[in-house]
Amino acid sequence: GEYMSLYSIKAQFIVTSSERIAAKYYSKDWPTLAEQRKFEGKLVAQRSQNPSDAVIIDDMLVVYRASSGTFFCVVGDMEENPYILESALESMFQSISTLLRGSVDRRTLLENLDYVVLVMDEVIDKGVLLENNYESIVERVSAESEVPLAEQSFAQAFQSA
Repeated sequence: GEYMSLYSIKAQFIVTSSERIAAKYYSKDWPTLAEQRKFEGKLVAQRSQNPSDAVIIDDMLVVYRASSGTFFCVVGDMEENPYILESALESMFQSISTLLRGSVDRRTLLENLDYVVLVMDEVIDKGVLLENNYESIVERVSAESEVPLAEQSFAQAFQSA
């Protein structure tokens, strides 16, 4: 029936066409790094021209968002409710985008990898969608990192003045 397994998300990752920025796999479907990278490569190869879409790769459903040459992806079973995957993806993307003030290009993501990984852990824990309210994720991640966001933006504004 409508009952849904809590452990519904198999992986989330952020990649460019040539490299991995961050990845979390929660399933034994890809036991090795090589298999994970191959799967990520297939997504990049099979993506459509749409900035956000869903594709089926190796019997897995992958929802993704492309922005600034970067792909934000969440993976689940074919049987999985796409809404759960979309919801996780949206939370991850919005949280990271908010924390990084809209810059989600490769360089900015790599420079702020600690934020990126914290967000991924806040959104999904061991395959369970924990939180899909991006504002509370942003709040928690800011609290976990040293400098509050308001001070960061002030300091940044001051530096660039």
